[in-house]
Amino acid sequence: MLLEPIMQLEIVAPEEYSPSINADLARRRAEIQQIDMRGNNKVIRTLAPLSELLGYSTALRIITSGSATFSLEFSHYQLMTAAVEDKAIYKLKGF
Repeated sequence: MLLEPIMQLEIVAPEEYSPSINADLARRRAEIQQIDMRGNNKVIRTLAPLSELLGYSTALRIITSGSATFSLEFSHYQLMTAAVEDKAIYKLKGF
């Protein structure tokens, strides 16, 4: 069994970008914990695997035209699902 690092991610972005950000987070296997308002901005708190967050800064900048910020912090380790584990092993071994 393999464990993967799970990161706590907090995104602050204008409200109009929220649907696009949520769709991108779903693609990255993120689990949305809480969505709040701070002024005219939405604050989205999620848990996401570190492996899915590589290049996230660039992706978020593109999605929001540079108007969002995020912070990332280690949360815990979690067991990988069988499908994700098989994919990771294939990537390492090549077969």
